Amino acid sequence: MKKNIIIKTILAAVVLTGSFSSYAQKRGSENAVVNKGNVIANIGAGVGNDYYDSRNAFGTKAAIEYGLGNAGPGVITIGLETGSSFSNTSDVSLRNDFRARTFVVALRSAWHSSWNVKNLDTYGGIAGGVGFRHYEFNSGNHISESDLIPAFGVFIGASYFFSSNVGFNVEVGRDITLAQVGLVFKLR
Repeated sequence: MKKNIIIKTILAAVVLTGSFSSYAQKRGSENAVVNKGNVIANIGAGVGNDYYDSRNAFGTKAAIEYGLGNAGPGVITIGLETGSSFSNTSDVSLRNDFRARTFVVALRSAWHSSWNVKNLDTYGGIAGGVGFRHYEFNSGNHISESDLIPAFGVFIGASYFFSSNVGFNVEVGRDITLAQVGLVFKLR
């Protein structure tokens, strides 16, 4: 009995996935900005993620992705991202001073879809890598430390291409940056 249910569930999933993929290929190819085989890169600046702290930070990030293949009405990409986050906070009344700098290198994967809107690319994804963090704290005595930290992130974003290869980009999430604006380029 359980075997029959499992087999039927698997068959239904295969049939639905196949029909959804063929529908997406017919519909998505007309307006899709990111397709299988494309290489896209984005650069941006905004509010940085200070990792392990809630202080305000300035952040920069650059990413490059390759379109692996179709997944439903979109495309799965894989790539690399790198960026930095800089924060400093001082409070004269408490006589403390805090500075942190974090440099991150990570793998990244996202699902991109245009939702059948010309020149629009929306996406969501995950990232995982390593961060090199240096921080200093001075509250009477000076503390300066560096450490290697895990850097995991989730993000959503949107790009609007004003030409065939260049567009504006906005991204938010809990990644190297918490919110950023920038440019996106279709390299291939």
